[in-house]
Amino acid sequence: MQRKFVVALTIIIALCVLVTVIPANAQNNASQNKETNQKEKDKDRDKDRDRDKDKEGKTGLPGATGATGATGPAGATGPAGATGPAGPTGPAGATGAAGPTGATGPAGPAGTAGATGPTGPQGVQGPSGTTGQDIARIQATPTVLNPGQTSTIATVNVTVTSANGGILVISSYGSITSSQQPGGPGAVMEAYALINGDSFGNPSQRISIIPHASLPQGVKPQAQGESWGFTGSSGIVGPGNYTVDLLVRHIAGPPIYVGAVLDSTFPTSGTGQLQAVVINR
Repeated sequence: MQRKFVVALTIIIALCVLVTVIPANAQNNASQNKETNQKEKDKDRDKDRDRDKDKEGKTGLPGATGATGATGPAGATGPAGATGPAGPTGPAGATGAAGPTGATGPAGPAGTAGATGPTGPQGVQGPSGTTGQDIARIQATPTVLNPGQTSTIATVNVTVTSANGGILVISSYGSITSSQQPGGPGAVMEAYALINGDSFGNPSQRISIIPHASLPQGVKPQAQGESWGFTGSSGIVGPGNYTVDLLVRHIAGPPIYVGAVLDSTFPTSGTGQLQAVVINR
């Protein structure tokens, strides 16, 4: 080992000498340097031979273990290995939460009709029905209605027979003519009905007549006329008898012919009439 150190040191010293001397004598001693270099090479060759011979001698003690070198870079990833056999089946997982309710499906087809059931027992007898309806009507009495006068020109009597009561329906129509000459002054009157002396909220109807200069007046087949016509009711009333009156009242002007028969060929021409209908409940 010491011999190797000496050899290495000798080489280093020789090289230092060469580095120092050669540059100074490069131009004048080119041939000398070449010879010197050759000698040095020969010396090195001899030293190498000596070193080789020393190696062939007895083996020296092993040197100390050198320090561990740095870890080299990781090698490339090798190819994937073959797939191993399937493992055993794991236990069943927990049941998941219930999903949302789905949309309602379309209605299915109608089922076939079931068999007809047996006839049920007879029901109890219903209450007795009403005794029906009733009507009364009469032609009004012809009247000369003077100023300020009120007159009853027709009366009918009817009966509500149902224990639940009933309704009276009243209607009337008729006509008036003037007592004046053609072109004379006009007159006004009212017509209305009372049930047992009460109007039951039914209004009166006002009629007026103004004699036209070109038309006959008075009680004649061609006489000018004006008419009334109305319908009223009692509302719901209890069972019992009821009197219905038709009244006329003079309002203004000269006397008036009320409900007079104007043409004997037609007995109802110009006349008045009163009707009362009973509707039992």
